Amino acid sequence: MKNVLLMIMLISLVACSVKSKDEDGKNQGTPPRIEPLVVTPEGDIDGDSITNQKELELGRNPFVAELPDLQVRFLQNYKINFTARGITGTASEGVVKDLEINTKIGLDNPDFEYRVGNLFARHDTYKVIAGIGRFSGHSWGDIDDHDFSWVKYPDIDPILYHQKMIESRPYVRSEDFELSNINIELENTVKLRANNYFTEIKNLEVSFYYYNYVSQNFELIKTHVEDRHFKAGVTETFTVQIENAPENLLTDNYLSKGEFIISEVTNFEIPEMGMDYKTYLGKIKTKSIPVVINTPQETTLYYVGVDGKVDSFIGIMEHLFPSKMVIQENRLIKLNEFENNLENYTYLKEVKDKDKNGKWFVLTNKFNEHYLDHPYTTSDKIIVSYLTGKDLATQKDEQVYSYLGEASGVDDFKLYPLGNISPNSEVNIQIMPMQRFGQSWEHKSEIIDIPQHSCGHNCVNPGIYCNWDVNVVRDYDEAFKFKPTLEDDVSLIELVVNETSYLLKDLLKDNKVILRFLENGNLNIQIKDIAKIIELNNLDTNLLQLKVSTRVHYDFFGPKLLAVDRAWQGMGGCGFNTPAVGYKYQTRYISKESIHFNEIQITYDQILSDWGRQWHILKEAGFIYQRIKVRVSSTINNYYN
Repeated sequence: MKNVLLMIMLISLVACSVKSKDEDGKNQGTPPRIEPLVVTPEGDIDGDSITNQKELELGRNPFVAELPDLQVRFLQNYKINFTARGITGTASEGVVKDLEINTKIGLDNPDFEYRVGNLFARHDTYKVIAGIGRFSGHSWGDIDDHDFSWVKYPDIDPILYHQKMIESRPYVRSEDFELSNINIELENTVKLRANNYFTEIKNLEVSFYYYNYVSQNFELIKTHVEDRHFKAGVTETFTVQIENAPENLLTDNYLSKGEFIISEVTNFEIPEMGMDYKTYLGKIKTKSIPVVINTPQETTLYYVGVDGKVDSFIGIMEHLFPSKMVIQENRLIKLNEFENNLENYTYLKEVKDKDKNGKWFVLTNKFNEHYLDHPYTTSDKIIVSYLTGKDLATQKDEQVYSYLGEASGVDDFKLYPLGNISPNSEVNIQIMPMQRFGQSWEHKSEIIDIPQHSCGHNCVNPGIYCNWDVNVVRDYDEAFKFKPTLEDDVSLIELVVNETSYLLKDLLKDNKVILRFLENGNLNIQIKDIAKIIELNNLDTNLLQLKVSTRVHYDFFGPKLLAVDRAWQGMGGCGFNTPAVGYKYQTRYISKESIHFNEIQITYDQILSDWGRQWHILKEAGFIYQRIKVRVSSTINNYYN
């Protein structure tokens, strides 16, 4: 009798169906579905090595395989150390530079945005939906087995990333330096979520990969086994050392594209089952279909049993969430507490601020039928995701990196392309002040005014009057810092969108950008909404550039004789004294714009010593340049729109 009752319970579980509503909200009844699975008490429909009858006795769902719910968080806590050595025969020969990229430092910065890595089944699915499936309730794509186990390390906070890029990049991809001793230290946390079935796991095996752009394949760089027991409900931390990591991981991935490594829990032992995870999962996969549910709160992977046969989408979801799903007009409308409530949109940017409103999307592998009609087998994969408007509008279509080792204004200004932007772009630019160089000028006045006077019996000195304007021009080449007032040198930097230039101080005043002056002296510029600066057309090619200008001033150089009177000519006169005025102000130049310049020329040619002629320079009026030199690192995130 007990087995008969269990059989009745199992059949009733299979026969349940989701309720569907028409546009008026009226019940349309049960939609067509595949014949129910035949379930027996002694069978194991989900392949988790527990009979259906035993699962019911334990209060478990016989259609959902029980797996250890292991929460492994690959954190934005890591260090990268490497050594750059100057190559023999280059200007950097003998130079040895030890460099470190430590993301933990950023935790002390209030502007630092802390992040945790996401499963590929979340990260890549969101991109597919935003890219090609944003107007459809169902999309298909190539879903690999590793999408359910690989975790992409989180992008580093952009402020910290650009700071480290500026520090490290001069030694990377340089003809003067070679890299060695590339070592990575990773910090990770593990927690076996409290449950009634698995009390512990042990000997956790974790593998790490990176994408090799040369071979165009993902390559294994490290497998680490943490030899310890992990008890349910306890969060533990462990570190992994990767020694002598591939150089192209640093040069081609991290410091060129912002990409880091991929991690995966590959195996662990399950004492209660007397087998390891890989073996246990292999048995489950022969009878179950993987289903991922993504919500704003979490990502959960289920294996739903079909006994190695077939079931419908509605049947599969009903096994997971009995009577908690609504399908209307062939679209998933509601699942658990999340219900479609996102307004219609033409462009994703229109819903970028909607972080509470969203809608359901279904992603599967490719097949010919409608996803509600398809007979799902163990070779199929299902990913169901609830994306908010913000989730949809912040998926990267492309990420454009730019690095300028030296940017300067030359003789007027120079434009440095940073990349294409779209109406739905976010920009981060960090600028390190390096040098300011050129010539300074300062005008002084010098007058000799000796009136006529007696010089003895029958002797009258006629006196002399000379008036010079002295432009003291001096060369300089020095380090500098940006001033938070946005005056002086920082005013030489502008942003250019297409052909329109924008001063940073104007953008800041109008709250169109976020400027941060960092402790290391760098200036960080963030543009969260390019529309605040300029309205762009989706169909146009739009270019963002950095404009670095040179301060240009036209003037004379050195002492310029303006006025003369009395006995101003000849020996001891105004022309004769002009070189001495220049020497007094320690300016080597003498202005050719002086009145009576021929008097100065005579002194220069006939009276000055060889040293004097070498020290003094007769110069016509001309341009005075004041330049800055900066180093720039930037990213443009062009989101799907």
